[in-house]
This record gives sequence, structure tokens and C-alpha cells, in this order.
Amino acid sequence: MIPQDFYRTHSKQSDPRAYAYLFDALPDDLDSLCQVVRNVYVHYMSGRSFPEEHKPDVDLRDIDKILATIIARYDAPLTVERPPEQRFVGCCRDAALLLATMLRHKGIPARLRVGFAPYINLGVKDFAVDHVITEVWDASANRWKFVDAEQDAYLIEHNQIDFDVHDIPHDRFITGGMAWQQLRSGKIAPELYGWELDDPTGRGEWPIRNRMLVDLLTLNKVELLLWDTWGWMNLDAHLSGEDLHALDHIAALTLEDDKAFEEVRAVYAESPLINAPAQVMCYSPAAPWREVTIDV
Repeated sequence: MIPQDFYRTHSKQSDPRAYAYLFDALPDDLDSLCQVVRNVYVHYMSGRSFPEEHKPDVDLRDIDKILATIIARYDAPLTVERPPEQRFVGCCRDAALLLATMLRHKGIPARLRVGFAPYINLGVKDFAVDHVITEVWDASANRWKFVDAEQDAYLIEHNQIDFDVHDIPHDRFITGGMAWQQLRSGKIAPELYGWELDDPTGRGEWPIRNRMLVDLLTLNKVELLLWDTWGWMNLDAHLSGEDLHALDHIAALTLEDDKAFEEVRAVYAESPLINAPAQVMCYSPAAPWREVTIDV
């Protein structure tokens, strides 16, 4: 299969199903589609005001459920900007998935990429927070490009971003595989990578390993919640030398762009420690931690 053909079709998570009609009248340009994302979405940690009872939105896995929530809360075209209290409450995974869904609806190849964004300013020098963006196929340039739909004019100024957030240089967004390789070669301070500034377990080897594996999942169009965890993604995974060698190989595959497409697909399908099981642990920020049933 041609990789672009694989990424131009929906995954189980990105299929809008009965809500596909919402995309029919959307504009075609990338800037406008990113604005649509920001019209309907607010990050659960953004500091913007929204009702506390909306926080469980973050556990919606499938885009049709997300779209149903958006329309139930504010029944208008997606091009209409909602007040924060009437938007869907999610995280970067949801913003990236919504953009990918719109692009796939238009037949444009798109995939989620998972890693770390040193350009997001959390107030700690050189800290690279975990982040999910959308990788979009630019047919005119015959290449993929990184797109961060969350970054509006305010965030661009706040984060002092000096590059095009719709074509992020590859040294400014650190994919999970790149971070893993840098960790293994001793080129980075691992405590400066992660998702939790105040908890040491949320920084270092575990977040890097976890996000590298989630990046492999999204390259396979398995776009689960960032808090769905199993196998090698677990904090307490006991890694042998053979396991580490396998993880090194996986990290290298995720950096090969489309040259390793078939092997990326095979390594996910063949490894029980990577392939998503029917039940996973969900460490939700909005609900008690629990085992959940998923459908991929």
C-alpha cells in the first residue's frame, strides 16, 4: 500500500460517521481548518473558564462522540467560534485528531505525531512538554509537514514562537523516537522531558518511552487517549536488554518517514507488548483510574 493512501482514510477513532456532514462546507486551506479546531475546542489545562462537569470530555476516544458533544453544546457550523464554556474540553490529542479528521474527509493524507514541544512555555527553562500535533501531506511540495493547530496568535506570542506553526521545523518538535534515541545516547537531560513538572515520575525515561510507543501507534492510525496504557508503555514495565534493543529498533523505525512504512505496520501488528489489547488501563485526569474496553 502507498503510505499516503493509508493516511488519507479514516481510522476507527477519526471516522465522523453520522456527523460527516459537518465537514462538507468547510474551507480547504490549512489555516482556516486550524481555526475551526480552535473554534470548537479548549484544552482542559488552558486556564480558560469552562464548567467542571465538561472535564470528562477528555475521555472521549472517537471523533463522532466529540462532534456530538460539540453540536449538543452549541448547534452551529464549525466555522462559528464558540465561547470557551460551550466548547469541547480536550487535550492536544483531540485538537490534532480533529484536524486530521477534517483533512481525511477531504482526501488529504494526515496522521498524528507524538513527542515533545520545547516551544511550549511552561515557565521552566528548556523543559520539553509532551505534545501531539498533526502531520499533513503537502502534495505540492511532495513532503510531510508538522502542524500545530492549537497555536493561535496569543500562544504564538506567549511561547515566543519564531517559526511557522503550520510547517514546524523538525528540530523544533521532538518526536518520541527522536527523544528516545537522544536519551539512550546520553545527549539530553531526561528530567527536562515529560508531562509533569511537579512529579519526578512524570519526567524522564518513562514519558519518553511511553510517547515513543504512542507515536508508533498513531503511525498505525491507532489514535487512543494519551492516558491509555499497557505493556511497554507502563511505568513499571520490566525491561530486559532484549526489550531495550527492540525499543531502540522501534524508535529508529518511527524516524524513517515512509521508507519504513511496511515495517512500522508489521512491528505493531506482531508484538503483544505494543499491539492494543481489548482492555487497557486508563489513567484519566478527569475520572478514577480504571481498566477500560477499547475498540481499535
